[in-house]
Amino acid sequence: MITYQAIGYYACPALVPAVILLTLLPRDSRARRLLSRAVIAAFLLIATIVGLSY
Repeated sequence: MITYQAIGYYACPALVPAVILLTLLPRDSRARRLLSRAVIAAFLLIATIVGLSY
């Protein structure tokens, strides 16, 4: 069973390589735009789930 704690525990460390990759990708690349939107959406989803769990 996935708990709210597990979502934060496994999702946040998984996003660290994505953020590192963002710094390595060229500024105007399509991959960087797509990855940055995905990272922002993931952080917002995690924050929403954790916020609603209390």
